[in-house]
Amino acid sequence: MGGVQLKARLAEKPRPSFAIARLRDAGNPPEDSSNRFEHPLAGIEVQELTAAFLIRFHLPSNTRGAALVRIKPGSPADIAGLRQGDLIQEIDHQPITSAPDFQRIAANHRRNRALVLVNRAGRTFFAVLEAQE
Repeated sequence: MGGVQLKARLAEKPRPSFAIARLRDAGNPPEDSSNRFEHPLAGIEVQELTAAFLIRFHLPSNTRGAALVRIKPGSPADIAGLRQGDLIQEIDHQPITSAPDFQRIAANHRRNRALVLVNRAGRTFFAVLEAQE
């Protein structure tokens, strides 16, 4: 899994949102990787929680996490059954209280598997996201 990690701040949303991307070395062109996700947290876009989000999903105002706003089809999150509107509250038992927390922890994640604590409309569960090699 060569290349350089890229931090991106996407500005299409009213609040900053974050996604994980990996740049490949120019001398190492990818094989057909259009449907491969080499990082377990790739293909996920998150944003900060807003009051409107909390109301829409019937969550208490003190809820913390990163809101899942987009999941690429075929990504590890999609395969694990995560949905738009889910909250990521932990990655490998590290608390996620905001979208920047998610981005920081995801960018430093070096394993092929991530254990994610998900809050879906007030119910929590763990999901295992696995990179596709």
